[in-house]
Amino acid sequence: MKIGILNIIFLLMAFCASAQLRLSGRVIDSATLKPLPDAGVYIANTTSGTKANAEGIYRFSNLPPGDYTLMVRYVGYTTKRFDVSLTKDNEDFTVALSAKSIDLKEVTVRLDADWAKNLEMFKWAFLGTNNDKLCRILNQEALNLKFDKTTNILHASSDDFLDIENYVLGYKLRFLVKEFLANYDTHRMGYDGNVTFEQLKGDGTFEDQWKQNRAYAYDGSFRHFLTTLNPGEYVESKFIIKRLIRTPNPARPPDSVISNKIKLLSEQIKSGTGNHATDSLNKWTSLSARPHLNYKLSNAPVSTAEIVKTSSQPGFNALQFDGSLYIIYKGKPQENNFDNLYRFNEAGTWQVSAFNLQDPQKPVLYDKRGITLTRNNLYFEGGWDFRIMKLLPEDYIPGWFNN
Repeated sequence: MKIGILNIIFLLMAFCASAQLRLSGRVIDSATLKPLPDAGVYIANTTSGTKANAEGIYRFSNLPPGDYTLMVRYVGYTTKRFDVSLTKDNEDFTVALSAKSIDLKEVTVRLDADWAKNLEMFKWAFLGTNNDKLCRILNQEALNLKFDKTTNILHASSDDFLDIENYVLGYKLRFLVKEFLANYDTHRMGYDGNVTFEQLKGDGTFEDQWKQNRAYAYDGSFRHFLTTLNPGEYVESKFIIKRLIRTPNPARPPDSVISNKIKLLSEQIKSGTGNHATDSLNKWTSLSARPHLNYKLSNAPVSTAEIVKTSSQPGFNALQFDGSLYIIYKGKPQENNFDNLYRFNEAGTWQVSAFNLQDPQKPVLYDKRGITLTRNNLYFEGGWDFRIMKLLPEDYIPGWFNN
């Protein structure tokens, strides 16, 4: 415990010592070059945001060196995101926004049953709930939703920020969804986009509850996990890492075969031409319920050295491995809403998660705070599926240092 406390203290001291850089500039109209006063400028994935003044000037200070994504928003203009690498003070980062074109196409009011059904599916998969009292989307009309019945995959994107109020953690989020998909066959979900956070206002009771909920969300999270993977350092951890081995189930025929058999037998029963067709249909229906894959865990736990490599970028480690990792966190029980991952006996009722790199040749860089440079190459299942109801900003500091 003492070692862990000292690590946190030294980490915070180093973080504060490096927080010395400034980023500023102007927000202007791309056509007229005139300033856009009150334009909102946000640092993605954090609670840091500001508004441009009457001259269109915005300012951030005390930023540690690193790569940042700015999200800039102004009413009547197309929302933009810009990447900036901050190695020294940058006080001339001008952002030009374009006015939205007037669309004369017929406006379709999204009230049809399919869109409403897709919306409920999206809210459950993306937010982690469809209970508006816990987490609600204020401008759901900004969503583009499409459900592909042939693949059983829900696709979504947004034309502008989704404004989301999360009453579980006490944040208002602005989320620009580039791409979202939920596969209801594999129970996998993933998205790409940028988000900003703003703390909601509440009385003392709400503030205390939000503080507890944030600490609980951090505990056992992927970011928490990454902080325990510092090479050469001992960090007391409740995480157990195993390799997850998945192989096709030989006892389950291919989907195409099952589908054709069920269709043929159903037609025979309907026409009365099939002998013993009912028994055969029951057999193939039973086969369709069998799992697609067999699951197995490696006998020995995976060591940090097997999955963490050195990085050429100062201050970052590289996470790189083949296959899938299965993580048991013996620190809290699994929440029912996120228990969609195969559970082995040794996991008991503890939280389980799995993740893999979509491209094992592309390492994921992360720092000692557990912050990744990018998460586009990560694919999560179980407790780490990054649903919005559990999402914390990167500048959240766990423990007694958080206010």
